[in-house]
Order: sequence, then C-alpha cells, then structure tokens
Amino acid sequence: MATVFFMKFNRDQGALIADEMTWHLGFKYGYRPSRYGDSIMNLLDGEKETNPGFAAVYAGVGFPSFHFEVARKAKKVLTEKPDCLGDLNKTGEVVESVYQDVHARLINDRLKFNFGFDRDELNRRKFRYDGKEVDIVQDSVISEANKILKYGVKEDIYHRIFDNDGLIMGYDQENGIRAYHLCNSGRGLEFAYPFDALGSGKELGTRLFADTFYRMQLEERRAGFRFTDGLFLLLNCFADAYDFNMKTGGYVQVFMIDAKKEVLQSITAEKHDHGAFLALEVVRAYRWGFLDKDCAQALAMSLLIGDASWEEVETRMFGNASEPDLLRKYLMGYKPVKSPDSPLSVCR
Repeated sequence: MATVFFMKFNRDQGALIADEMTWHLGFKYGYRPSRYGDSIMNLLDGEKETNPGFAAVYAGVGFPSFHFEVARKAKKVLTEKPDCLGDLNKTGEVVESVYQDVHARLINDRLKFNFGFDRDELNRRKFRYDGKEVDIVQDSVISEANKILKYGVKEDIYHRIFDNDGLIMGYDQENGIRAYHLCNSGRGLEFAYPFDALGSGKELGTRLFADTFYRMQLEERRAGFRFTDGLFLLLNCFADAYDFNMKTGGYVQVFMIDAKKEVLQSITAEKHDHGAFLALEVVRAYRWGFLDKDCAQALAMSLLIGDASWEEVETRMFGNASEPDLLRKYLMGYKPVKSPDSPLSVCR
C-alpha cells in the first residue's frame, strides 16, 4: 500500500484515491512490488450509512495485513456499539483504539518470539514461564527488548510493525466531511487544509493542489469545489504522483462521499475496475495535451459517476485525442517527450 490521496471538496462531499502497489517485502526480496486492490475500506454497510446520514472509511499505507486487521476489527466493534455511529469523533476513537491494539499485538508477538514475555511483563520485570514466575534482570535482555519497543532495530519485520500510517475519513451531520490521521503515536485531526496524502509520492500531488488553491479567492476557498471539479482535481494530483513517483502504480481505487446525494445515488460509492483506471488514463491524456479539459473531465466523470462502459469511453478518448497514435504509445509506457503543450493550469 503505497499512496493514498484524499480531499474535502466542500462541507458535504469528498473522495479518496489509492493505487494498489505495496513495497513492504524489503531488501530480502529485492524491493519488488506486490499488488493489493484494497487500500481503502468502508467501515459501514449501506443501511448504516443511510440512517442517520453518516459515512466512515478507513485507508492505510504500509503493511497490508496490518490495515486489513484494523479495518476488520474496527468494523466488528462498530457493529457491536451502534451508539458510536453518527459522530465521527466517536467512530475515530474506536478506530484509533483498534489501531493501537493491533500495533501492540504485533510488538508483543515479536517480544514473545524473541524473549518469551510481552510489553506489560517487561515493564513489570516479571513473567511466568512453565508455571513459575521469572524475574527479568539481565541488562542485555532489557536493552534489546527496549530496542524493539522504540523501533531501534531497522529490519524488515519491524518495518511491518512501525512503518504504517492510517486514515479515517467520513461524514457526520454536525460537522460534515472530516478526516483523522492515525499512527502508532496517536491520532490527529486533518483538513486544516482540504487536501492531504499518505505514503510515497505525497509531495508531488500536494504541489499541484497547492498551486490551484493558491490562485483561488477567499470566497472560493470557503465555498470549496463542485463534486465533479473536485474529483477531477484530485485525479490530476494523483496522476502527478502516478507518473513521477516510482512506488505508485498499478490499478487505482476511488472512494467517493456525497452526503448531499447530488451526484451519487447513495452517500458513498467505490470504483476499482477497468473504468477507474481508464479515468486516470484520460486525465493523463489531458495532462499531456491530447485532450482539452472539458472533454477529459466529461469522460472521466462518465466512468466514475456515470454508467458508461470503459470500452465506450476508450473509443471516445482516442476519437477526441489530437494525436491518437502518439497517445496510445505513451499509455503503453513510452516517455511523453513529444506530446503537445499541456493545457494543465488551474483545475477548477
């Protein structure tokens, strides 16, 4: 799980987009990527979203199994505690607690494997073995155990425990769209700025959003973006990371939130098929200068929020491209060194 971009379009609408690459295998396996299709996981079923108008989604970068466990256990807790639904603060507390529990379990598993005791037993300096209580008194053992707790050992197995970042994003009626960043040191409120990212490639997409936001008047910033404009901008920001960050790639997953139900038929919708990937290719064609903005945005939206088939949209994309043969080569992987001057400017 390499890159997750997320954006608040306005008070009631937003979206997340992630690629499917993960590089957790480390040096032992030559840093070769694996592909996972679910970096973004809905914490609610459709009925809970509809009543009382609430959405909550979890996303993560790092070790996939860590985030799958967090999402699965958090969803179970939320099912058993329906009073935590409807308020993203309470939901965030549940997810954070589960996140820390999973992190602690992984640390305890490693301590148990290496020394036979867990973190609490290390703090007490006592543990039970074979029915007997044993004191932990050796300085070398205590020192090595503390290295594990403080991430002092930079081996592959510890990357999987400590190099994880999570995110809960959602909507409640009182506060609208919000997001919280999660890591092993705690939870922080996002969206002091309406855009952020987790993982490799964050700086690339952030630059494009910052350039767009910088050019907006104060009233425009406060109003935010229309759903389709915001989603198109988010796709452009992600495309920046996709093209110029070596650890972002594969298919994409797009998760959308529309509490107004102006664009979507339900509060949330998810796309992670050929159409979602083609929407990214449409945006890349626009960024290379083969399509104008209106055409590219219309094609991308017909895939993500419309019912157009990817075969139909692909035909229309090449039919509208200024140089379809050259575009085809670039989408195959050739470097876009002779593409037309890109029309990319303020994406709104």
